Amino acid sequence: MEYIIVNPLLLGLAALSVTDAALALTIAITGTRTQRGTVITWQMQATGVAQRTRLPR
Repeated sequence: MEYIIVNPLLLGLAALSVTDAALALTIAITGTRTQRGTVITWQMQATGVAQRTRLPR
């Protein structure tokens, strides 16, 4: 499952243009179930930086 949410912490980036701010605020979250638990990948579409968080079962 994949959701697109808006991160309210980034609303303070007023120096960006409207288009850049919209890209920066778009974060894709993908949850993958594995045998060791659920791995949640946060990816910021503007920078392409992905962060992984593992949730135990």
